[in-house]
Order: sequence, then C-alpha cells, then structure tokens
Amino acid sequence: MCADIVINLNFITGAAIFALGHICYFIAYSIMQKPRLSDFITALIVFIPIASFMMFSPLLDFGSALMKTVGISYAVIICAMTGKSIMNFIRIKNRFNLILALGSVLFLISDIMLLMAYFSKIDFPFSNFCLALYYPGQCLIANGLAHIKTAITEKIRVA
Repeated sequence: MCADIVINLNFITGAAIFALGHICYFIAYSIMQKPRLSDFITALIVFIPIASFMMFSPLLDFGSALMKTVGISYAVIICAMTGKSIMNFIRIKNRFNLILALGSVLFLISDIMLLMAYFSKIDFPFSNFCLALYYPGQCLIANGLAHIKTAITEKIRVA
C-alpha cells in the first residue's frame, strides 16, 4: 500500500518500495523451496524479452538514463520473483504454488502495463489494465502465502 501511494509522489522511491516487496516475496518463495539454478534460468528467460523491449523499443521514452536504469533494475527483481514462483510450481504442483505463480505472473504483467502507462508514447488506457491485473495478483499472492502459513501451523499442531 505504501508503494502504491509513494509511486504517485515519486516514481523512483515508489519503485524502490515495490522492489523491496518483491525481494520479500522472493525470500518467502525461497523459504518454501531452496533456490536452484533453474529458478534463475527461468527468471532470465522472462527478463530478456522485457529488458530488450525496455532498452530498444521506440515506443518507450524514459526521459533519462537514470529512469531506464531504475526500470531495468526493477525488472531484474520482479523477474527473479516470478521465475522462482514458476519453478516452485513446476517442482511441486500443488494449489499453493499455483496460486503464488499465477499471482506473480499477474503482478509482472501489471508492472509491464505500469511501464507502458508511465513511459509509452501510445495513447491507450494502460493504467486501467495495470490495476485490473495488479489487485488480483496481490490478492492471489497474499492468499497463497496465508494458506501456506495456515497449513504449516496445522502440521505443527498435529505433530
């Protein structure tokens, strides 16, 4: 919520707060399953087309090298989070990992829409699409993590 507010006041600070949230999600996903090389390979597969678009597309105008660097840095973080969630699901196909992977992918796509809303030269309601994906993505991630916590707590009580 803090990032949602701050990004409207200062884009770089808001992006930093969102990045911190994605790092926390990545850590939570890594606690669920130890990070493996395949997590980072998947993240790289997701990152390369996004970064290529950000760096070379004439449709985007970041206004400065700093803003482009912030965008690429943020993309590294959210792609790492998304890659980890996808691989967690591929390794252990359960409801929790599916919910977290879907939420992470929706969040990633919503961030692409946000990127387009802020920096695109195209007149299109990208911000509407951003929000239409962002809130369901966040709800899925929060729901998935809450259910995992409940499942772990129940296992501890039974033991």
